[in-house]
Amino acid sequence: MTASTIFTTPARTRVVPLAALLLIILALFLRLSYIDNTIVDHPIRADAREYVAYGYNIYFHHTFSFATGREPIAPDSFRSPGFPLLIAASLAAGGKRYWYGTLLRWQAILGTLVVGLTFLIGRLLLPDWAALTATALTALNPHLVVMSGYLLTETLFSFLLLLSLWLFLLLGRSLRQGQHICSRRSIMLAAACALSFGCTYLTNETALFLPLLLAMLLVGKAGIRQPSPSRTAVTVMLILFSCFPLGWNLRAFVEHIPPDLRGSQRALETMTHGSYPDFIYKDPRLQYYPYNDDPRYQEYSASVGNFLRIFSHRVAEEPWRYLRWYLIDKPYTLWTWNILQGQGDIYVYPVLRSLYQIAPFWDQTRLLMKRLHPLILLLALSGLLILLPRKRGICKTYTPAKQLPLPVTVLATVLIYYTLLYNLFATWPRYAVPLRPELYLWAAWSLCALICLCRTLAHRREMT
Repeated sequence: MTASTIFTTPARTRVVPLAALLLIILALFLRLSYIDNTIVDHPIRADAREYVAYGYNIYFHHTFSFATGREPIAPDSFRSPGFPLLIAASLAAGGKRYWYGTLLRWQAILGTLVVGLTFLIGRLLLPDWAALTATALTALNPHLVVMSGYLLTETLFSFLLLLSLWLFLLLGRSLRQGQHICSRRSIMLAAACALSFGCTYLTNETALFLPLLLAMLLVGKAGIRQPSPSRTAVTVMLILFSCFPLGWNLRAFVEHIPPDLRGSQRALETMTHGSYPDFIYKDPRLQYYPYNDDPRYQEYSASVGNFLRIFSHRVAEEPWRYLRWYLIDKPYTLWTWNILQGQGDIYVYPVLRSLYQIAPFWDQTRLLMKRLHPLILLLALSGLLILLPRKRGICKTYTPAKQLPLPVTVLATVLIYYTLLYNLFATWPRYAVPLRPELYLWAAWSLCALICLCRTLAHRREMT
């Protein structure tokens, strides 16, 4: 058996889809059990309070605003509209009395669909055992389970991002197989991909540049021999996607929303929060809340000019501290296990009771996932190192060149993109929770690549 057979599988039987279905059912059962057996202490707080206010105002006042009180309510664009629209839909479906439980169950379903999408993407680049492994890790990950019980964007964002990536990979496969310049299937997939990426952007605006990066990958792939079909589909995708950010930002101008109530101000505040090394200004007791300790914070976060001026002055005073923070500590912090700004461990807002506290079996799965997390991060890092340029690839299956399968380059691009992007802002571990499926898929591919590497080296020793 050659090394490349690690990435090939025999004729697939019904056993693998059945196993995936069982994992999906398990994921749904776990998430529903969690929200039924967990009590969050004051769930409408901090960010959740603003999202609920947005949803309430959308449904009852037809205005996107986090203001509370009597009418008239002034519109704003401080936060993205995706999750508030879901809250408004839950108000329409469940009314004032049952909207909360309705929303949590919808999130449990979305979290379950994330598990199914992980399997579908895994089958595009992994052998069955590796795809099932990534699916199982996604199903059991306690961070993803816990997020279904909070009024936060992570569950919706995780679903929409993974759905967008799956549609994009289907588009890439269609273009490689298609022979017509404007095949109906490719155009429909491009439109669906644009719609999904647009909804992803409206849920989390960090997705703004991702479609463009992926489109560049698609056009540049050597596997697409005729560039015209790919460029036509990519053009359709980018034009349709651009309607979402253009429309959302145009609204801010049409409704004369002041700058301090726009998403750009929130981005500046997040960038300011992430600029404190170790999330400390002076007092270690205020770690993770350095803005409460910084007397110049209001000036610091008032404008981009102020931020650059004060930040450059502080970097000049402690250059090595800031260099270590941005090159090493911040990227590592993003992918750590513990939710730093919150209750800790897997919880953002405090819980009075949790499924993981009252069910020993599920708590053991939490502990298992916590112990596996460092190993998964090492595998993911090793996979990125494999992609580094070299004169000659050791195994043609993962040679770092244009011949790499599109799903591999897409996963690597997504993980690198969000690591670098959040490194400019605040690397709260909560922000990386929606990316757990991509992390597990990438770690599974890295494991396959390492096995391939070891077998290739062993084969070479036998030949000498």
